Amino acid sequence: MLMKVILIFFYLSLLVSVFSCTENVELNFRKENPTVVLNCILNTGQDTITAWLTRSKPVSADNGFESIEDAEITLFEEGEAVGVFSWSDSSAYILPIKPKPGKKYKIEAVSENTTVWAKTIMPRSANAIFERVYPVEYGSHYKVSFNDDPDKDNYYWISATGYERIGDDMRKNIAYTLHSNYLYADDFNQRISQNGGYRFEYDYYLRLEDNGLQGDGIDVVFWPEGINFPHEVFLLSVDYHLDKYMKSSLMLEEMDLYAEELPMIYSPFPVYSNIHGGTGIFGAVNSCSKVFLKKVRNG
Repeated sequence: MLMKVILIFFYLSLLVSVFSCTENVELNFRKENPTVVLNCILNTGQDTITAWLTRSKPVSADNGFESIEDAEITLFEEGEAVGVFSWSDSSAYILPIKPKPGKKYKIEAVSENTTVWAKTIMPRSANAIFERVYPVEYGSHYKVSFNDDPDKDNYYWISATGYERIGDDMRKNIAYTLHSNYLYADDFNQRISQNGGYRFEYDYYLRLEDNGLQGDGIDVVFWPEGINFPHEVFLLSVDYHLDKYMKSSLMLEEMDLYAEELPMIYSPFPVYSNIHGGTGIFGAVNSCSKVFLKKVRNG
């Protein structure tokens, strides 16, 4: 489900569609060699792993991103090679392997005289319980409950997807605002809520880092705004690298909006990368979700 979520806002085909090829370089007057961009998200909910290998381009360029088609990309699990990716017609590389929770992974891409690589650890599932609470005519409020493992560093992202009318079409999208009273969410995308029932509102996601949580049992109640039914409420348990990538990407989006008002003091916020020898992201996600099909009226 992720790549419809982290490609419903990041618009993940379920995180890398928008950002899989979005790697511009700063404009300058010297001609520089393009950077190799490797993007791959491991997802326990998918039986095939997809990797994108492209070259960066200047922000002034209006041509598309150049795919690298002659590379050899290998996946390692716990230090052992478990498969070599194959080039597909969709401008990507694929490997029919399902990643396993708790395992350590490395990806390595070799093209001509260039090698890029990265490592990550697949998170374990949080096994969340999803409930509808406070049902009202104009929407539904939800509670996500799960247990945190205090012996691990964990990073959680909560939100909901639904449908938005665009012209005559209904298109799947992520809630643009989440309203909540939860006290321990990251405040990087938080504002004081204008909705009388909740203290805070968040852009797109509630982000939780377990070193800021109180207790092992977590209960988060929120109301997603801006989407029609059916709703799919989800919890993403992501690795350290994907967490930093998602957060920095959202902060960049906020800065881009801010730049429209105050361009003279704007400087681009750097998007996180863990790719050695290039740029991009190699991350991992373990997700769970529940679909709520219709509204429930009181009484």
